[in-house]
Amino acid sequence: MEILLQSVAPIPSHARVALLAVILGGFQLTRAKGTPQHHLLGWFWVALMAYVATSSFFIGEIKFWGTLSPIHLLSGWALFSLVMATYHAWRGNIRQHEI
Repeated sequence: MEILLQSVAPIPSHARVALLAVILGGFQLTRAKGTPQHHLLGWFWVALMAYVATSSFFIGEIKFWGTLSPIHLLSGWALFSLVMATYHAWRGNIRQHEI
């Protein structure tokens, strides 16, 4: 873990925020849905995940296509999924929000 946290930016913050997002996401899955707490923690989780996905585009240790690697496809998908899940929750389409 120490080598990860001593790496060049944005790797340390990316790793810390990703760990926090995993913990919060797991906690969120165990709690009641549709509550004000779920809504608030959901927005916080979305912000964490948006940071993780966006910051990954500034990590170019593995280069496959120019400065990008296959993991950046996952980052793009994560950003798209965040937008869609948020949109469906906002519209009240909870079935699609859950997917």
